[in-house]
Amino acid sequence: DRSFEAAHARVTRSGLGEASRVVRQADALVSMGTVAAGVRAGSVPLGHLDELARVASSATPEVAAVLRTPQAQEQVVGMARVASRPDFARALARWVAAQDPGALEAEHEVQRRERFFSLS
Repeated sequence: DRSFEAAHARVTRSGLGEASRVVRQADALVSMGTVAAGVRAGSVPLGHLDELARVASSATPEVAAVLRTPQAQEQVVGMARVASRPDFARALARWVAAQDPGALEAEHEVQRRERFFSLS
């Protein structure tokens, strides 16, 4: 197998997408102790953990460093306690954008440049 995800997908017959999701969740739990405690206590549902893991896996190094701090994790757990999964995903996206506005602006510029097509 080329990766742990591929081996997990083969052994469990769950597919590569599901195996990748499980690995992202495991990475988030290992790197975010306060969030892991929230999952164990039931205050962070697994769907919310999935959203957080997806964001953490694609975060810039600056945002990833902030997410590893206990204060940021407390904020994330607080958002997870009161919000539904879609509301949590939106709140988390806003929170990440506030942590690194430069990356958000750069992403928007890339999208803006790619939305036009010229043919001559």
